[in-house]
Amino acid sequence: MRIGVLAAFVAAVALAPGAARAQDRPPSVRKDHPRIFVTQDTLPVLRARCRGAAREDLQRVLSAAWIMQKKCGTDWSDVNNMPMPALFYLATGKREYLDKTREFLDAFDARMPEDQYKTPAALRAAAMCYDWVWADLAPEERSRYARLLVRMGRHCEKLWRHSDFNNHFVLERVVVLYPGVALAGDGLEDESARRFLADGARMLRKHALPAADEIAGRDDPDAAKVNGFAVEGAGGQAEGFSYNDWGYAQPLAHLVEMWRTATGEDLFGGSAFLRSQARWHLYCLRPDTRTFLRSEDCPSTHAPGANLKNFMHLLAARYRDGAAEFLAQGIERKYAQTAWHEILWRDYALKPRPPGGWPLSFHFRKLGHVVFRSGWSSPADTVASLQCGPFYAGHQHLDNNAFVIHKLGSLAVDSGVNDYTSHRANYYARTIAHNTVTVFDPEETFSSRVWPGGDDAGGSNDGGQLRVGAIDRVGKFRPGCPQDAGRIVATHCGSHFSYAAGDASRSYSPRKLKTFVRQMVHVRPDVFVVFDRVVSTQAGFRKTWLLHTIDRPVLDGAAFTVTDGGGQLLGRTLLPAQAEAAAVGGPGREFVVDGKNYPPSKGKTDPRAGAWRIEVRPAVAATDDLFLHVLEASRKGAPPAVTAAKIVREATGVALEFDYGRKHVRLLFATRGSARLTVTVAGPDGRTLEQAAVEPRP
Repeated sequence: MRIGVLAAFVAAVALAPGAARAQDRPPSVRKDHPRIFVTQDTLPVLRARCRGAAREDLQRVLSAAWIMQKKCGTDWSDVNNMPMPALFYLATGKREYLDKTREFLDAFDARMPEDQYKTPAALRAAAMCYDWVWADLAPEERSRYARLLVRMGRHCEKLWRHSDFNNHFVLERVVVLYPGVALAGDGLEDESARRFLADGARMLRKHALPAADEIAGRDDPDAAKVNGFAVEGAGGQAEGFSYNDWGYAQPLAHLVEMWRTATGEDLFGGSAFLRSQARWHLYCLRPDTRTFLRSEDCPSTHAPGANLKNFMHLLAARYRDGAAEFLAQGIERKYAQTAWHEILWRDYALKPRPPGGWPLSFHFRKLGHVVFRSGWSSPADTVASLQCGPFYAGHQHLDNNAFVIHKLGSLAVDSGVNDYTSHRANYYARTIAHNTVTVFDPEETFSSRVWPGGDDAGGSNDGGQLRVGAIDRVGKFRPGCPQDAGRIVATHCGSHFSYAAGDASRSYSPRKLKTFVRQMVHVRPDVFVVFDRVVSTQAGFRKTWLLHTIDRPVLDGAAFTVTDGGGQLLGRTLLPAQAEAAAVGGPGREFVVDGKNYPPSKGKTDPRAGAWRIEVRPAVAATDDLFLHVLEASRKGAPPAVTAAKIVREATGVALEFDYGRKHVRLLFATRGSARLTVTVAGPDGRTLEQAAVEPRP
């Protein structure tokens, strides 16, 4: 009886409000140094690694002798290289590394940078150095370097508090956790140290990680596949790969690792975002150029590099993820001195696992991205994507229901250059720069106040989607809110085809648009069918179907040919039955909007920016319009593999039939109500190989 009473008392205390708040408090930072990434417990392991598995990486870093020889300053190379001698002092105990660490810290103490980007980066590096050589610093040095950390931390506290979903928040504000951890319990600058620690821990645990996971979606074993489509824990970052790798996932992963070593609280296990980083990158890695699919502010040439490698070995080790290790090992370091990341985190016994057995389609649900692939093994494989999702952060574009297609070249591209001038505000981040649909209301105005870039910033009328403010805090997104602008409403992954549908109706002004639903079918390996239902409020609002290309496309009636590199895209407009098509672009008109060209600033030109676009419009004005296009990717010069394409009007929708190789394909698209699709794939003998009826999700 007494045991039962005691158990009830313990349970009551655990459930009491005060107890809940106590459990919610972050754990304490360990008392001894080092505590950032390395502890007294793991220091022998680090030293053993440097003598064993990591010896080759150590020698590569040590071969970068100029780091030890150059005079320390406060430029970016100093910021990036500062932790190296401190870590090697821990690993080797050699005095020269301790002296170099002091020299770095003294240089930043003498001339602390005051910059939006450099100061947070220098703060991280200085906090690591202080912590790693703390035991061998004189009391006066500890006090002086503690004051340096506080000065840099206060600078970061004054920086603009961006949205929880924005890379600047993680990069520039949560960084105060570093001096909070480094100075905790040292009896130096205690008031500032406690504030940094409390604020940094709160921002990491209550804002940054939950925001990342809100977009990623948590793992759900009961929903591992929807209609055969892989959807489990599908993390990505709303602002694109370049911002993610440099200023979001990398600093976030490092913060989580620092917190783990300093407090013992492991936040990796609960993060679907960090766990799925390798999957997101590998699905979106182009097989021809080994660069990433371009979306948002990610440049067309962005490839896996040091920023990605700096945290992918860490994720591979923490999740025992062979795919992450495969991705990390495939990245060659340009600068040997930054290989100290491998020395700290790489699990040299973990075998890399290529993604060859993965599904050929993936739906990154919360992000609103669907990726289609024809394979995993050949540079000639085809990869494409369709995106339609919420507006989370400022680096996103107004491009719901846009697609890209790549095969041996860039065939249907995101166009423009990431240049924060009127080019970005009026073209690059706007709907007209993407492969989607515009609806032109001549009376519509677009505010210039929400875009950077000068007096005329953002004021062009491109006929595109509305700019809404970013979601400022995690948990504020609600269905139906202004940021709920688009969503993927249906997916299916079969043996012969994959399918996705996006509803971007809420992305445009309701004054001009009622409905825009895009259905995209990938008949493997290389055929894409794009069916659009667009309903405007007035027949006079001109609708334009867009496809952007690197070079000038060749138009021949309802057909067009796009070439780039070793690839080509053969396209045909089947609907509207009466369509007008034109090629727009060329010198002085590469980025034209409503009659005015908005080129990037000098020095920002990019030959892969896309200088041309195909515009397809209905010849007869109407409120309800259907667009139907068949797009076939292939090697340059290859004859069409799609033959006998025809449209059959039915009471419930539009049926498209065509032959593709030895298969006969029939697609029935609903034209009223839901985005229903019925697919039949038959063999040469007429026998059904695959059949599916896909209904949109509520």
